[in-house]
Amino acid sequence: MTVQPLSRASVPPFMQKLRPADHISRAAAGTVRAVFDPRDRTPFDVAKEMFPGDQPTTQILRAATSPATTTGTGWASDHATQKV
Repeated sequence: MTVQPLSRASVPPFMQKLRPADHISRAAAGTVRAVFDPRDRTPFDVAKEMFPGDQPTTQILRAATSPATTTGTGWASDHATQKV
């Protein structure tokens, strides 16, 4: 299935200016679509295909990191052993 990106001409004028929440919604849409993508692509790649030229959305997806854990290596495990 080929995803057809939206052209600016097909978007109504009141929707042409994107709000910050729009970029977060687009990042979420790319993530959801990537979960069900049979080609096993990353959310970054899917969002880049769905919304070409949308840098804020791709930056949101690149900024995502895994949560800190107290059992693995990294900064959280160092702090978990100290008493407060």
